Amino acid sequence: MFTKKYLIFAIVFIVFWFKGILFLDPDFGWRLVGGGVFAQNGLPQKDIFSYTMPTFAWVDHAWSQSILINYLYTRFGQTGTSFLYMLLPLLSLFIVAQTLKDYLNDKDFFKNIGFIFGGRFFFSKFLHLSPQNFGFFAGFPFWLGASTFMIFSGVRVQLASWLLMAILYFILFAKGQYKKLRYYLPVFFLIWANLHGSFLSGLMALTVFILLKSYREKHILISDYLLILFSFLLTLVNPYGVGIWREVISSVTDSNLRSNIIEWMPAFFMFDLSIIFLMVVSFVFIFHYKSKFTLEEIGLFLLFSFQAIFTRRHLPLWSIFAVPVAVKGIYYLYQDAKRTKLSKERFNKVYKWAWIISIIFFVIDGNTAFSEALKLREGKYYPSEAVNYLSENIPKGEIFSDYGWGGYLIWKLPAKKVFVDGRMPSWRWKNPPEAELGSAFETYLGIINGEDDYIQVFNKFDIDTVLWSKNMKPGSYEKYIGRIENFLTRFGYEEQNYDLLENLENHGWNIGYEDQSSIVLLAPK
Repeated sequence: MFTKKYLIFAIVFIVFWFKGILFLDPDFGWRLVGGGVFAQNGLPQKDIFSYTMPTFAWVDHAWSQSILINYLYTRFGQTGTSFLYMLLPLLSLFIVAQTLKDYLNDKDFFKNIGFIFGGRFFFSKFLHLSPQNFGFFAGFPFWLGASTFMIFSGVRVQLASWLLMAILYFILFAKGQYKKLRYYLPVFFLIWANLHGSFLSGLMALTVFILLKSYREKHILISDYLLILFSFLLTLVNPYGVGIWREVISSVTDSNLRSNIIEWMPAFFMFDLSIIFLMVVSFVFIFHYKSKFTLEEIGLFLLFSFQAIFTRRHLPLWSIFAVPVAVKGIYYLYQDAKRTKLSKERFNKVYKWAWIISIIFFVIDGNTAFSEALKLREGKYYPSEAVNYLSENIPKGEIFSDYGWGGYLIWKLPAKKVFVDGRMPSWRWKNPPEAELGSAFETYLGIINGEDDYIQVFNKFDIDTVLWSKNMKPGSYEKYIGRIENFLTRFGYEEQNYDLLENLENHGWNIGYEDQSSIVLLAPK
């Protein structure tokens, strides 16, 4: 029977699904093309898409998902691919909810919580907050978790890591599941290591859990530590062997990412009401009721809070641990409040308002997510018309283009290789071949900031075409940095106002194509 709680789930899923249909991730293009290459010819040992680092050992830590994306997209298009991928965040929340069944299904907890308008119940049966009517969304922290997922969702491989982390959370914290399922963990990590590089976060979570469990119980189980060892060893069973570890560690330890790639920047560079609300609620409860939470729960919550604060892309993983803390904390607060009638009434009012506010924040995040997705469309962000021009007028030399367009060009302009794309920020040669760059991404940054001589680099690779954005508006991070730089000018700091396009035009480069969003400049003859 299709009950009301499934209706809420379906409505939320449709919102996610539409966002996935509209949103085109900058890495989508190279994953789509790469997946087709992997399926037909196997995994290449060297980079096949760039002309700046063509002999660098390319490791795709999500190689199996690249194949899956290619398979789905070529058969079902963006709509079908989005359908599958946008199920993952909601399945993640569903699995977390299964871990919290005892806290969500307490009939007494929801008994007197309904919405009252004008002194009377308005659609009281539907608006009565209970798992029977709203499923796990009766708990307002789940709306905050959904909002967090909404911000980062799309046809993106990291969504699989959310589901895998939720499954790991279930194994570690669902009643009786760790003893029952722990011996399957090495196989679980074998699968994870072949799906996404976030297996490292999962191994960290397992290791911290076992260490804190041993400390709390004052007893060391050798079998637990053997689980860590075997789980680690089985992550090496992948097409790249130890190379997948090198790829993951190079990304995690690369400070360059946190200063230049928006998704890797610290969380305090973004302002989102849902995340702030969830952060405040979870931190208040974890400290106020610290005696009621296990040491393992506190340790993993703090571990992923630390990761999320310093790298915003970890916020969805953090929410998998934060939502349960909030749900349990609310339940503990209710147990205290129900001791008196007045306290219970106050709790009910506060809970209803918190639920309504969470819904409002979800709507706000949904609107923001849709607005951002609409901006990242072909013809808006991606230079579709300029690429059509280049397809009809293939340059003799190489093309230099915006970093965020690299994956798109791999997909839409296969006749030409790229200078840099989303795979390459952490690629570095210690001793680069003479015909290649030590780091394509760092050289790219040097060129666009005016720190490197573009003429020398362009001559080295015979670059005769530049594809660039005309109206790249600054995002929140750029505006924030701009305000800081403007403030520092009072103390002698000089702002960097280098304009690559202006410099090229001053050196005689000619406009070959131009539209509202992009421009193609051709080298002087």
